[in-house]
Amino acid sequence: MFVWNFNQRDRKPINPRYMPGLDGVRAVAVIAIIIYHLNPQWLSGGFLGVDTFFVISGYLITSLLLTEYHNTGKIKLMSFWLRRVKRLIPAVLFLVMGVIVLSLIFMPTEIQKVRADSIAAIFYVSNWWYIMQNVDYFEQFAVQPLKHLWSLAIEEQFYLVFPIVLLSLFSFIRRLKSIRIIFLILLVISMIAMMVLYVPNENVARVYFGTDTRIQTL
Repeated sequence: MFVWNFNQRDRKPINPRYMPGLDGVRAVAVIAIIIYHLNPQWLSGGFLGVDTFFVISGYLITSLLLTEYHNTGKIKLMSFWLRRVKRLIPAVLFLVMGVIVLSLIFMPTEIQKVRADSIAAIFYVSNWWYIMQNVDYFEQFAVQPLKHLWSLAIEEQFYLVFPIVLLSLFSFIRRLKSIRIIFLILLVISMIAMMVLYVPNENVARVYFGTDTRIQTL
């Protein structure tokens, strides 16, 4: 168990701990999402696997940043961002290029739409792009092979903003308990935003894809 200490000069360094159980949870979440997309009737709540991914990502990134601040008294933002870029960009570029090539071969009439989705995916703004296009996540037969990257876009936006927010709070607040309260307030605001923006019997794109309405799970 991590015990972060930001006040004592004699604090002992701690190392991030690998938790294999989280890999199992991720695997279950992936299976649930796949089953849902194959046939929603098989597992109607399978799409909630995305929320599971968000929760795990938020936990791991927060633990990583708090551990770094505990050990060094600072957070190296550029190093953190570069690690995220090196880890994710190559796979995204490979996927996007593959989808474009296959689209040119098998569905050339959709290439304009795929190209626009690809640009949004590369810059990690897919979620807002789909909101602008009023895309229905739950539409099963739409030709959008990159639509699933909306969740990765939200995670990347989180990786970009959250370390800055956390470091800024540490500049003014030294007690972790107080910072937890602030984030709890932000969580409640996100939940309220979701309730306010949700309109029954209409497309839920704004609520489902929104970074602001999803931040509660991260």
